[in-house]
This record gives sequence, structure tokens and C-alpha cells, in this order.
Amino acid sequence: MFTAAQLAKRPLFLLVVVFSFFLILFLSACQNGPADGSGPIATKPGVGSGPGGAWDGGSGGPGGGPGDGSDGGYDDDYDGGSNHCAALSSFDVQATSESVQIPNGPKVAVWVPSGVSHASSCSFPLLLFSHGLGSCGTSYSGLTQAFANAGFIVVAPDHADCKTGIDLGQILTNPDSWTDANYANRRDDMRKALDWATSQAWFASAVDTSRIGAMGHSLGGYTSLGLAGAWPSWYDPRIKAVLAMAPHVAPYLADREIANVRVPIMFQGATGDFLITPFLTGSNGGFALATAEKYLVMLNGGSHSSWATSSGTEAQLIRDYGIAFFRKHLLGENPARLKSKDPALSDYQYVP
Repeated sequence: MFTAAQLAKRPLFLLVVVFSFFLILFLSACQNGPADGSGPIATKPGVGSGPGGAWDGGSGGPGGGPGDGSDGGYDDDYDGGSNHCAALSSFDVQATSESVQIPNGPKVAVWVPSGVSHASSCSFPLLLFSHGLGSCGTSYSGLTQAFANAGFIVVAPDHADCKTGIDLGQILTNPDSWTDANYANRRDDMRKALDWATSQAWFASAVDTSRIGAMGHSLGGYTSLGLAGAWPSWYDPRIKAVLAMAPHVAPYLADREIANVRVPIMFQGATGDFLITPFLTGSNGGFALATAEKYLVMLNGGSHSSWATSSGTEAQLIRDYGIAFFRKHLLGENPARLKSKDPALSDYQYVP
């Protein structure tokens, strides 16, 4: 068996990775429309076979169809959290969306729960989302919409690599040589987006600044983990929890920088993702080396592009576990979903 660092340096492995990467980009573009985010942002919940509503067990789950009376794996006694909007179940929980150019900052896509416009006395948790290499803030609209439908304000900046050239050599080789200077522009984008969302955005007064999380896919996972302290110079104390979806974690392994993260982490991977997930597993992988409270959610099959899909079992598991994670660590709930492994998963681990 090879270590994650050794795999990154093997020519055959890199050839497979490069081929897989371009295939993933192609499939992602077909699934999600224009990569530049120029298309409209979906404003309706996804259709599919999702579980019942998150609040009343019958109003329809994130990205799913009409509720079936089940609770979708969430806490049966959900009351909105201590400062969250306890009356959300009385609203239409369909999120709205928009795209905004931040002055002297990135363009951001925003998804806002409908309750924000109806309940001025309520406050909502906020999630920063960082897209993968070559994607854009709108490329994961099925995922981000689902989190907003579940009661989270979601802000997703477009990074400089959105619809631009991709330096595969820098991304896929010598991850041990990375420093906090690599993709520091993404750190800046996230900070500017967060500053804007909590002070200048029209919904700023509705943001609960004590309940902010970060999430990201692939290079976006690298970005989010950096903000959580993997790179100490990137650390933003406003981030209280991180959802790292098939994250590019290899740069944080050589010197065990991943152990610098002190907030709860949920790692998500897929057994069919030969690009990034191998760096999460094993005794020297990201999950093993992380020292914070941590979760590992492993899809059975799937691919590196599974997080950009809008429907199906994989998409539902990604959302269910991710939403439950943030409900626990931002809202103080005790979601049933986090207490056991779904039969459709390849693996599920939790280390407090």
C-alpha cells in the first residue's frame, strides 16, 4: 500500500487522475449548466425522492418530493435552536436566490430561506461555500439550495479559477510543497464574502454571527479547512464547523497541518472517487490525522463529481448528513441522522 503522499508522485497515478479530472469537469458541466455561473440560479427545491420535511415530518425534504411523514433523520424535537427561527415551519421553506457583485470583492451567489423576509425577529445560521477548481459558486445549486431550504443562509463566492485556465501541475503534484500562499486568493474571497454577508447585505441583520460554518468541495474543501485553521495564518474564528466534501486535503498531510483545525469537521468521500478520496483514508489520511471532533461519511461508489449532482441517493445522503452536521454544531441539536450509518453508505465513522 502506498501513502497519500507517495500516490501523488507516481506517474501512472497522475495520468489516471488527470484523465478523471477532465471527465469529471465534463460531466459536471453537463449536469449543472454553464460553468461560469451565467445561467439562472434555481429558486425551487429539487424534485426527487427525498425524505419528509425537516421540521414537521410532512412538508417535503431538502431537494426531495412531498413529505412522507418521516423526519428525514433529523431531531424529532427540533425547535429552531436557541436563537434560530422557531416558527420556520409556519413559512414556505422554499429558499430564494440571487447573484451579487461585492464592491472590491468577488461575485457571490446567495441562497436565503424564505423565512428571512417574513420573520424580522429571527436569526439564521450562515454557511460559506467554496467551489471546486474550475467550477463557480452556482455550479452546486442543487446542494446549496437544499441547505437554504433547510434554514441556512448560503453565500458562495466565485473564485479566480471560475471558468479560467486550470494549472493541473500545481494542483496534482508535490502537495507536500504547498504553503499558506497557495490559493490565498480563495481565503481572501471567503473573508470578503463573510464580511459582506454580516455587515452590508440586505439580510445581514438576520445572520446569527455566532453560528457560521464553512463548506467546500475539492479545492473548496482545502479552502474551508484552511479557514478553520489548517493554515494558521488563514484562521477565521468566526468559523465554528467545517463540512469538507471530497476535499483536497493532501497539502495538509505532510506536516500534519490538518491537526491545526480545532472546530468539528465532517469529511465526505466516495469509494469511486479515485482523484481525492484516497487522501482521506488510511492511517496517514486526513481523517486519521485530524484531531478535532470528526466525522467520515463515505459514499458507496459515486465519483468526485457526486457533490455536483442534484438528485439521487448519493445527493440525498450528502445533504442529509451535511445538514444534520451543521444542525448539531451550529444549532446545538441532536440529529438522529448522525447516530448511525445509513445502509447505502460504504462507511460512517465518528470520533468525538
